[in-house]
Amino acid sequence: MNRSKMMKAGLAIGLIGGIISMILVGYAWDGSFQSITNVGFSLLVMALFFATAGGFADGTNMSGKSVAIIAAICVAAVVVAMLYNSQFFLVHLLLIALGVAEIFLASSSKVIFYTDTNRPA
Repeated sequence: MNRSKMMKAGLAIGLIGGIISMILVGYAWDGSFQSITNVGFSLLVMALFFATAGGFADGTNMSGKSVAIIAAICVAAVVVAMLYNSQFFLVHLLLIALGVAEIFLASSSKVIFYTDTNRPA
C-alpha cells in the first residue's frame, strides 16, 4: 500500500519542526548556567517533533492514535517553553502552528488506518 500524501506531509512537517527546534537550541545556548533551562525546553520540543515525524514514517511501531497524542504533547511542550521563555515568541508561534497541523494530520482516518495496518509485526 502506498503512503498517502498526508503521511508524507506529516513527516515533512515534523522534520521541519525538529530542525527549527534544533536551531533554537543553538540560539538559546550562551555558555552560561542560566541558559540550561532554555536549551532543555528546546531539546524537549526537538525530540517531540522528531518523534512525531517518526510516527508518520514507514515502518513505524506506533499505533495511529498515539501519533496524535505525541503531537498534542509536543504542542503543550511548545506552549510551556513559550510561556517560560519569551525570547523567540514568533518562532514558538510557528512551532505551535506546525504542531497543530501535525495533530490534524494524525487525527485523519487515512493516517490512522495506514499506521494501524502497516505496522511491522
